[in-house]
Amino acid sequence: MNQQEFLIDFSLPDEETRWEIVNDEVMGGISRSTMTITPDKTGVFQGELSLDNYGGFASVRILPRDFKLDGCDGLILHVKGDGKNIVYV
Repeated sequence: MNQQEFLIDFSLPDEETRWEIVNDEVMGGISRSTMTITPDKTGVFQGELSLDNYGGFASVRILPRDFKLDGCDGLILHVKGDGKNIVYV
């Protein structure tokens, strides 16, 4: 099958409500992050990590739903980062 379709479409009005932030505050950390949709209809995840209070992670996840992937051969992801590589020792 060579057909391509979008599984996540940030131009849909309710797409922003399908995402959930999970930061280290669930374990006492103080990292912060947000997920927003830009006027260009792209999703942007950004935040600040803190290692204080045994923290150190910030994440975003999509709420469960059936993407109907039966019979698909694979996925193509279009992701852009900020180019930063930060290593803590």
